[in-house]
Amino acid sequence: MKWVNNGFTALSGYTLDETKGKKPGMLLQGPETDISTVRRLSRAIQDAQPIECELVNYHKNGTPYWIDISISLF
Repeated sequence: MKWVNNGFTALSGYTLDETKGKKPGMLLQGPETDISTVRRLSRAIQDAQPIECELVNYHKNGTPYWIDISISLF
């Protein structure tokens, strides 16, 4: 990660300094995160394809939360 906004920090508990140089999955994924969804998301990003999915992420304190991801191309 190179940059995070205040909303990300409020939702995840991580500051910019804690995320610099790390991939989101290193910080946010945990036992209830569906690995097949992570793979599908990763593949779509690599292939520059649009995707919509839901994923369980984890707050810095360990609390799980759902996110809805929507990536579209212009």
